[in-house]
Amino acid sequence: MKFCNDSRVTQFGPNPPIRSTVEIGKALKKQGQVISLEQFSAPVLLFGALNPTDLYSFASSQIGSLLAYDKTHNSQLLTTLQEFLNLRGNLEGTARILNLSVSGFKYRLLRIEAITGQDLKDPQACFNLQLALNILQLVGEELIYQNHNSK
Repeated sequence: MKFCNDSRVTQFGPNPPIRSTVEIGKALKKQGQVISLEQFSAPVLLFGALNPTDLYSFASSQIGSLLAYDKTHNSQLLTTLQEFLNLRGNLEGTARILNLSVSGFKYRLLRIEAITGQDLKDPQACFNLQLALNILQLVGEELIYQNHNSK
């Protein structure tokens, strides 16, 4: 992410979303990436309300163990979870996208539930996991993984 160090960048008027976007970008330290303002709607709200460290901790508490499992076992459970949540729990559709049998996909879901301790039939659990995945997309795996391993 590229940012101008010129303080006038945030002086184009009283536009908190732009100011927040700049602050989020600096907090994420994503060098060399261009990210549009539209990608920051929920993150602006989150980063404005919370300390970024709290976000890392939240994401780590929700998906850190799954991220660690994927790294250790070279599995794709995080991707499986993301596709499942993106398709709003559609078993057959997600299995088809992942090129898995429905029974093989159900096994992966059971592994995800066992590793995360979350019930994927619980809407609040799915919301928390989706939020954690959104944070992961913003900050990258390394920050979540480091936060998980520091506990």
